[in-house]
Amino acid sequence: MLERSMDKDSRLLRRWLILIISTVVAGGLSIIVDVVWIKKTLWVILLLIGFVAAGSVYEFYETWLNNLDKKSDKK
Repeated sequence: MLERSMDKDSRLLRRWLILIISTVVAGGLSIIVDVVWIKKTLWVILLLIGFVAAGSVYEFYETWLNNLDKKSDKK
């Protein structure tokens, strides 16, 4: 049971690291690049990354609440 929880936590951490790194790369490129259509494409990519991050925040929050419920049920 603990391994399964750690697997899910490590998966969430890995997903967050990928989101942060891709946001930094796309954001940095959108600031540096002067070509308009590339800049607009990068901003759309950043918007999509934001939506994925919002979903990850919800999943993390839901997991955290489930863990709290399990701990309160044990007491």
